[in-house]
Amino acid sequence: MAILADIEETGVDLDVAYLERMSGELAGDACALESEIYELAGERFNINSPRQLGVILFDKLSLPVYHPLQLLGTPPWGFLIYITRIPLCFFCSVLP
Repeated sequence: MAILADIEETGVDLDVAYLERMSGELAGDACALESEIYELAGERFNINSPRQLGVILFDKLSLPVYHPLQLLGTPPWGFLIYITRIPLCFFCSVLP
């Protein structure tokens, strides 16, 4: 607890220039990913809208729709692994 008290009393140093550079890089990465999403979808839409995202994924791209009971025994992220085809099955042995 003494360490936390010292930190609270004296504060911490931040490399503001580094954090600003990192922020710019992450913003650029996010912009590139957003552009790639729009390109793959063939149109612009609100990525943060579950309804619009559902229309793109399931209606336009015809990804299969799973009923929640079909995912029993899989972790909550199981459907994302299927959609993106990221080989994360080593994290959980119960993935289909």
